[in-house]
Amino acid sequence: MPRTWQARVVIAPDLHHGTPCIKGTRVPLATITGSLADGIAQGISGILSFNPAAHLLSEKRR
Repeated sequence: MPRTWQARVVIAPDLHHGTPCIKGTRVPLATITGSLADGIAQGISGILSFNPAAHLLSEKRR
């Protein structure tokens, strides 16, 4: 079964008031996408160096 973004993202009213976060963390997706947009992080390796909790987005995690 292919993994989708829904398997990696959680939206819950009691977690950052419903802001989409990386499942298993309190890291908002806006932090990740903002880092990419601002050029702080380039690609997955840049995201991981900026925010190690983002490894939960990786396909390799089981």
